[in-house]
Amino acid sequence: MSVQFDDRPDILRRQSSRMYGSGSQTGVSTPRSQAVSRPLTLTHGSLEYTFLIPTALHFSANQLKDAFVATLPQPTDELAQDDEPSSVAELVARYIGFAARELEEGDDPGSYEEVLKIVLHEFERAFLRGNEVHAIAASLPGIVDKKLVTVRSYYAARSAVGRPIKAHESALLREAADDNACLYAVFGGQGNIE
Repeated sequence: MSVQFDDRPDILRRQSSRMYGSGSQTGVSTPRSQAVSRPLTLTHGSLEYTFLIPTALHFSANQLKDAFVATLPQPTDELAQDDEPSSVAELVARYIGFAARELEEGDDPGSYEEVLKIVLHEFERAFLRGNEVHAIAASLPGIVDKKLVTVRSYYAARSAVGRPIKAHESALLREAADDNACLYAVFGGQGNIE
């Protein structure tokens, strides 16, 4: 007489589930581990942002985060150093730029591609909100070089995951069309008329 799987004593069923594990323990991506998300918090000084990462990708995302945080300088009270992020949007942009470099140049790029796709989508959802990255960068605090890092990181991430750059309508021209802004042409420097 053969014993069916469901006929096993309760203790054996619990032990086998502990022994073989599930997606989050084995690293195997299952529908359940893809559906369940875990928080991943990126911090630097007083700046903090939390992503929801699928359980199957959480280990890779955490490794990537730890490597990224190790590249940042020690945070200052004012976040005023030229090489440290001074806003949450800049911190997340630097993270996606770091992930893009790791994807392009790293030893194990396959494990980071899905993480980068999720984090890039979150950056676009939370910070860009349908706007062009240059408009967001212009509003960030700090020196021009920090703003350029944000733009560079965003485009590097889009390139790394193979997403083409979408053309955006100019915010100024859109506002002018809605009669919320006026456009004027100023001519000068044609010569001296004296």
